[in-house]
Amino acid sequence: MDQSNINKSPYLNFLGSASLLFYLLIWFFNPINKVALLLSIILLIILTVRLKNLTHASFFTYLLTSILPMGKKYLVILHTLQEFPDLKILYPQGLTLEISITIADVIFAFFLLSLFVELAKNGFHIIKNIKLESIDLLILSFFAYGIFADLFSSSYPYLSLLLKKGVAEIVTIYLVLRFYYKQPAVIFHSIVIIFSVIVFFESFLAIQQFIISSPLGKNFEIYHSIEAFGSVADEVFFAFRPLGTFGHANALGLFLASVLPILFFFVIQKNSYPIIYISFFLSLIVLVLTLSRSALFAFFIAIGYLLFIFEHKLKINLIKLIPVRKAVFIILLFFPLFIYLLPRVARTVYSSQASGGLTLRIKQITQSMELLESYPLTGVGTGMSVVSIIERNKKGVFTEFPSPIHNYYFLLAVENGLPSLTLMLIIIVIIIRNFISANTPLTFAFVSVVIVVILGGLFQPFFDFSLLLYLSSFNFAKISRYENT
Repeated sequence: MDQSNINKSPYLNFLGSASLLFYLLIWFFNPINKVALLLSIILLIILTVRLKNLTHASFFTYLLTSILPMGKKYLVILHTLQEFPDLKILYPQGLTLEISITIADVIFAFFLLSLFVELAKNGFHIIKNIKLESIDLLILSFFAYGIFADLFSSSYPYLSLLLKKGVAEIVTIYLVLRFYYKQPAVIFHSIVIIFSVIVFFESFLAIQQFIISSPLGKNFEIYHSIEAFGSVADEVFFAFRPLGTFGHANALGLFLASVLPILFFFVIQKNSYPIIYISFFLSLIVLVLTLSRSALFAFFIAIGYLLFIFEHKLKINLIKLIPVRKAVFIILLFFPLFIYLLPRVARTVYSSQASGGLTLRIKQITQSMELLESYPLTGVGTGMSVVSIIERNKKGVFTEFPSPIHNYYFLLAVENGLPSLTLMLIIIVIIIRNFISANTPLTFAFVSVVIVVILGGLFQPFFDFSLLLYLSSFNFAKISRYENT
């Protein structure tokens, strides 16, 4: 494919249409796990026939199925909680850990198999020509050290290693994107289209959930009943926060906030795909509906940075790109949402109270220090922090709220040791430096994505490695050559 004509490519039109149709079928028919897997394999076959490449097709299908929490689930009891009657009421099965083999995992197996076959046909010569740079070595070291830490320190090493499954898939895809695909602009724009469709689907679900003030009862939702999000002083009660296919409204909010800077970049382009425009505006609406302060805070910081860079560093006049009538329409459209958000923002003043969210996070970190001091090099193993802290301190905050530390960086240090945290921070710094040094509008949009992910990790127990590694894998000069800005 001629990369210079990528914005007019029927290839991308087909990919977007097929992806959207797949999600709508999943939504409409609400299939059980086996039927959903069958639909995913049919999509894989259709993409393979159209794209004439099984590796590409399986990669795209993997991305599309990665948001569907469907598959075989195994529940492991880490602690019975018999000593804590109050917790036993809320957690009748005890403190559990869920291990699942998802549809995306099955598709990833197809991806690996097709990749191996292609490499075998070419005599594996591409592997011999790979030249790893410092960022590649650091990412591999981070992953390898995490495995070592789990094997060395986890009470249930096999469980901790299984929880690394997602990171293993992301690192593998990072290496494939970095060293194997020959048309980075085509792959990058394909990923943008797929993420636009994902954002549309998540927003489509979230708006429905908001309207009926509950999950839809679909098989692809994690929760089928109303989930109470905390009972802290700064929480807004009697307001259902939509989840999409995620396990928490904050996770949905941060996902949307992290993708929005890239969508914004393409929205201000002269020629972009309609699905990108639709997804951009829907995701802005849903971002507010999630009432996720961490996501909203991260988004406003990131988009403020991006607007500043566009105006003052790159000298891009955004006023000319966005007509006044459209700007007024957008303001009027979002004004009711601003009113809806006000109570949530107002209650932030209670976050430092004894039962506030900020106080809770500080208590979690403080009461985890003893564990970190005891295991500074390896931690206690992935997924083992809560049960380890409860066993050490039977009167602490974790016996009232047995949830992972709501600060990903401290959680990583406690579970995989300070070396893991150090490696991750170095990786982030190098990724940001590489994006900034590329000095293009697109890579500055990437920096905004990193800002959202970093800030989200300060307040939540999760971190989106996939976006960071996928974006950092591309040759910025090649994918930026076709910008219209």
